[in-house]
Amino acid sequence: MAAVLQAAGDGEEPRARFAARMQALWQAAGEPDLNAVAAASGLRSRQGRAAGGLISAWKNGDHVPDRWERLQPVLADLEVRARRRGSGRCPSGVGLTRHGEPDWAVWKGWWAAARGASRRPVPASERNGSERLPPAVHALMQRHHVAAEALPYPLYEGSLPQLSQVYVRQLLRRPTDPTDGSPPVDAGREASSPPLPPVLRPIEAVLDTEPRHLLVVAGPGGGKSTLTLRLSGELARRWLDGERPAPGFAPLHITASQLARDGGLTAVLEQVTACRTADTANGREGWPPPPALWLVLVDGIDEITDAASRRALIGQLAALAGAPDTTMRLLVTTRPLPVPEMDALRRAGFARYLLDPFDPEDLEDFAERWFALGTTAPGTARAYLTQIARSGLRELARVPLLATITAMIFEAAPEHPLPSSRYRLYEQYRAYLARTEEAHGLAAWRRLLQDADRVGDRLWQPGADVNTTAAARALRDGLLHRLAVEATTKDSGALLTTAWNWLGERLGTRLAASVAGWTEKTAAALVGTGLIVRRHDAEVEFVHASIAEHLAAEYFATRLPPSFSPASPSWEEALLKARHHDLDRAVLLQYTHHRPAAGAELLDWLLDHRAAGQKLAGALLADGARGETRHYARFLSTLPAPVRTGPLRLVATGRRALAPTRRRVPGQARAPPGTAPATGSVGAVRQAPTEGCRCRPGPPHGARR
Repeated sequence: MAAVLQAAGDGEEPRARFAARMQALWQAAGEPDLNAVAAASGLRSRQGRAAGGLISAWKNGDHVPDRWERLQPVLADLEVRARRRGSGRCPSGVGLTRHGEPDWAVWKGWWAAARGASRRPVPASERNGSERLPPAVHALMQRHHVAAEALPYPLYEGSLPQLSQVYVRQLLRRPTDPTDGSPPVDAGREASSPPLPPVLRPIEAVLDTEPRHLLVVAGPGGGKSTLTLRLSGELARRWLDGERPAPGFAPLHITASQLARDGGLTAVLEQVTACRTADTANGREGWPPPPALWLVLVDGIDEITDAASRRALIGQLAALAGAPDTTMRLLVTTRPLPVPEMDALRRAGFARYLLDPFDPEDLEDFAERWFALGTTAPGTARAYLTQIARSGLRELARVPLLATITAMIFEAAPEHPLPSSRYRLYEQYRAYLARTEEAHGLAAWRRLLQDADRVGDRLWQPGADVNTTAAARALRDGLLHRLAVEATTKDSGALLTTAWNWLGERLGTRLAASVAGWTEKTAAALVGTGLIVRRHDAEVEFVHASIAEHLAAEYFATRLPPSFSPASPSWEEALLKARHHDLDRAVLLQYTHHRPAAGAELLDWLLDHRAAGQKLAGALLADGARGETRHYARFLSTLPAPVRTGPLRLVATGRRALAPTRRRVPGQARAPPGTAPATGSVGAVRQAPTEGCRCRPGPPHGARR
């Protein structure tokens, strides 16, 4: 406790001081279970459960209570526990009077200061000379700090929250079969012994205890980018505030796609060298000051779709990790990669960790944070969670991206039921964004068409009325599909150039030279869709890779033959690839919605074939394919009787969809993500065709060019 209090001196940032005092009081009370404290103090979530997670967020510095009335009973309970543990003696320095009672004036001052504290870092000019960062370092830390507060998903209704306001800290765990040279979690236990529950730890604790480089693996939308942004932002903030972060790391965050575009790790090494030599020139030992190390966070190896480029970067990372004199620790995130590529990182000394998805308490914490913002009515978070349960979305909402999308959709139309599959969720999200854009008449896209009409060089739909909504919508959707294909099949990173070329082919090649600001108008129109965001280098990218995949799958589905003929070369190739790759499976799913009759024939054909065909049919149905009642009935008939009557149910949501019904035995540890489910379950079907990697050899589908 003394160490905690020492870190909370008068010069400490108010939020950090408040968190440190909360932590110290909790330790003085004997580190009681936070749910027990919440229950005793009447702190409950809108679902009526004890909200120990909120207290955890208070003492970890992630959140400050919005009302004093919520905080005061918690302090009172902790004070009683501290006094009992100390046999009536007063633990010093934790906001208690000499009689051991809470000093409400002191605590209220700490709380008020934390609530009103600015999260902006102290300017370098206001520091003592010994604490001042070199200019290059200060600029880098400032950029990381700002990036960590930007919510990547667009909101049109209501204010845009800071990421820290809605962020729920996810935990990491070691795989039960790590395959990287370290002993399994339950090594040495008898085969008859029940498996140990996974040990879940925050990233800071992993960095503090794991001496090796880290490889963090999660599925699409699993929180990898948010984890690295929040970690780099928090480390940067501490350096900017004159602290020495514990663990002692200086962050350098970059996406793997950016590294691939820049030719590899050269730019990173040059930036590190520039920061080090800048400080050496000032007569110091170099930056960061020993024993601190650089923490290079490389986000999204899987998003390099070109296999050769991806393997080249993995080779560079492996070489850097194996260098004996490196002053860096590497943290790499990815979806599951092909086994040879994972093995290359394992041999280089990377320890593999899995990023745990939301559990029910995490989802509740997220809902409380999200719906506490803005002007939502009391009880909105509870209504949202009820809708999640009714729609069979509990499993999907464990994915942070999908939890965010469901919250946006629910907030826009709380009276409507939520969609029941990932496909329908993305479609409703697109519709939500499109309604807002079209409410303004698709003005940005109309201006592009009017510019082309005025220049007189329009090649696309000549003679058509450029002022119609249909023309503007067709232009927007066509360009989004083109960019989605580019983003999922190539690594050029130049989506704006692709957009300009595509528009030039359709609207006329003279536009860029004839219309002032035309290229910027294009970028603004794309960002206005809500599916595209600006990068710091003025380029654009999709808000998330899975959104690009959804749109690309839709495009490729429209390029498949209008009728289903399994003997044709196009269908043979499509069916083969769909058994191994997520994107190709999504193409078939989209096809069932765009060609319902042919899609029904496709599902019938798959269900007529044992093993692989039936498994693929089940995966498509579980993911939201447009099927008929007979398809669900036939698939269920292929499953063992206990599975057919127990953990599966048919959910009526306008169309019918498969959804798992999982009940956790009280006291049982939650199943870790990626654990192989029981044979025949929908979970097994969902995971069967692929491990979640976007990477594919060669161009799938003969229609791709």
